[in-house]
Amino acid sequence: MTELRRELGLLDLVFMNVVAVTGPRWIASASRYGAASLTLWVLAFLVFFVPQGLVITELSSRYPQEGGIYVWTKKAFGDFHGFLCGWCYWINNLFYFPSLLIFTITCAAYIGGTDAAGIETRAHLITTVSLLCFWFVILVNIRGLRVGKWLQNLGAVGIWIPSLVLILMGGSAYYMFGSANPITLEGLRPDFSTSTLTFWAQMCFGFAGLEVTSLLGGEVRNPRRNIPRGILIGGLIVATIYISGTLSVYIALPSKDISIVSGLMQAIAEVTTRVGVAWVLPIMAFFLAVGGLGGTSAWVAGSARVPYVAGLDKYLPESFGRIHPKYGSPHVAILFQGVVSSLIIATGYLADDVPVAYLMLVNITLIVYFLPYLYLFAAAIALRYREGLRPGIIPIPGGRPGTIVAAALGFTATLVSIILAMLFPPAEVKNIFLFEAVVIGACLACFLSGVYLYARARRARPAGQR
Repeated sequence: MTELRRELGLLDLVFMNVVAVTGPRWIASASRYGAASLTLWVLAFLVFFVPQGLVITELSSRYPQEGGIYVWTKKAFGDFHGFLCGWCYWINNLFYFPSLLIFTITCAAYIGGTDAAGIETRAHLITTVSLLCFWFVILVNIRGLRVGKWLQNLGAVGIWIPSLVLILMGGSAYYMFGSANPITLEGLRPDFSTSTLTFWAQMCFGFAGLEVTSLLGGEVRNPRRNIPRGILIGGLIVATIYISGTLSVYIALPSKDISIVSGLMQAIAEVTTRVGVAWVLPIMAFFLAVGGLGGTSAWVAGSARVPYVAGLDKYLPESFGRIHPKYGSPHVAILFQGVVSSLIIATGYLADDVPVAYLMLVNITLIVYFLPYLYLFAAAIALRYREGLRPGIIPIPGGRPGTIVAAALGFTATLVSIILAMLFPPAEVKNIFLFEAVVIGACLACFLSGVYLYARARRARPAGQR
């Protein structure tokens, strides 16, 4: 019988966490908000990112097998909730890939120089290149993690190098010319209006994703030890990149001039020109494009393991649980994911306004992705009380009270983020009714389709197996 292969070591997990969680595009979005974005990053770090890391560390050391969040929810609340959690987790990525690829392609366009500014208005070109890039990633992952991990590792390097250069050049620009925006104590204080809270919800989304490596627990060497260590190291790197990168972009470019989609490349173009090293721009664009492909690969690999495990449990077609006889990958689940997501990407041919379509995808992804996070934080409490601790588990500090505090913080931040993203569209949206109808309709379709598939699978089983 063909089995999954343990291809991932500690360094691979660190790289995967960095490339999966770090979204350089969130740096540009934060810089648009102003100096208060730095305070909001710190707040999101404390009330969402830290609880997330603590909870995932305990759960991944408690149940380190393939499937991660799907398995944890199933153990805590039963098959129905496990499947629904896994389904929402998987299907949100179908909407995430298009928005990530839009960012990747706008970065890649700058390899040819600043003439690429405004490419986000060319919907057909972006859609076509997105499909080509996406299927390159799909085919790489069908070859298994022995091949796929290298694209993810290169992607992490593709994020680290531009982030470091941006931070250094932001400091140089400040030393030579001063800041393009004021930095004051008053400016660092968020106003906590509805728009501010909505933006903060996106920051929490930007910090999410540390659970992705746990989805591959059956393909990790010594998972009980290496997955938590990868979370700790990768998480610290992610937080540093977000906060330092946001400060550098804020220093380099006036907030009002930053684009929703290509703002990071705008900032890099501006600061490299001001510092006198404009030749760096194409190099940075290349690395960020590689980082985007690596991030896409990480999520293709991680999310495909959910339908794979659901196939083994027979809640999805059993063919999803097949492993490629040569490459040791869940190739059927990966291919199915590729086909369905390609259909969503192809809707870009119908889009007239790429930035608004991008914001729709971001909100849909945030809402559907965060539903499993509610299960994640609730499962931490349920399993700690029901099963206690045993050797090998890395517990949340503070015993049961510490578990409740960490999980409650994360649960509350997640729930608030879902409500804000659902009820309050970004300020850039002009047709609020259409935006809300698409976002809420897509989210309901994702949720209800999961309920339907589970009920259908249960009805198809013999009475004694239901």
